[in-house]
Amino acid sequence: NKVPLMPGVGFMEWMAEFHTTLEAPSAAVRFADISFHDAFKLHRDQARDAHIAATPTHVAGEWDMRIHSPFTSKIGNRQELRDYSAARVSTGSFPAPEWTNDQGGVDAATRVPYSQILSHLDTIPQNVVFGPLFHDSRRTGATEPDVIVEWNQHGLIAPYRLPAAQLDNPLYPLDKFRLNPCLLDSIHQAGVIHSILNTGHVHLPFGADEFVVVGKQDRPGTYQVRVVLVDKQPDKLFYDIVLRDEQNRLCAWVKRSAYHRINA
Repeated sequence: NKVPLMPGVGFMEWMAEFHTTLEAPSAAVRFADISFHDAFKLHRDQARDAHIAATPTHVAGEWDMRIHSPFTSKIGNRQELRDYSAARVSTGSFPAPEWTNDQGGVDAATRVPYSQILSHLDTIPQNVVFGPLFHDSRRTGATEPDVIVEWNQHGLIAPYRLPAAQLDNPLYPLDKFRLNPCLLDSIHQAGVIHSILNTGHVHLPFGADEFVVVGKQDRPGTYQVRVVLVDKQPDKLFYDIVLRDEQNRLCAWVKRSAYHRINA
């Protein structure tokens, strides 16, 4: 009886699509100072209204976007308007930072099958449920060999095979999307997985200094997510994360992604 949540990447897709109505489209999308303020819950599978507001910044082509939704408080049955996500969104050509080519820290790593990690997540108190759109090992009748995750206290390397469900599930019209939200969610979830393996507690992403997506990752193949822990504070972890394709081409990077411990 778990409550479905809108992943943060769903809001990113919405912002990216809305940006194409305001500016000329480009291959790369940049989300600066992106934040996820609150869990967007779909109680009892009921639909909810959400609204996006965009204001131009002083930077040409960049828009400050905020997504909010009416929410009925349990206290006094009051109607509130809550912000759920915000970012400064722009498109264009963005030079990759030097650190994306020099991510050390995952040496002498422990090797674990990805499916074993997902099975472990099912056994601990947490609210994240993975399905076949996220990982092919969750597809009924999946026969492809497992991939191996390497991790230590400093970071994690996770090969990510594009699930067949992202390409052929009629409920996931990838050809109509600006990005590939489910694949981008593998970036966020790699940080979640490292936080659990490293601390034993669930940490979820609450924002990042910068999240840049280069192109649309919609081709079959095995991608690689590399996570490096760059800072930690009480109940908070901060990661630099990179996504590359089979040809080692840079597909996305996230600078100082902030993960907060939650009481799942």
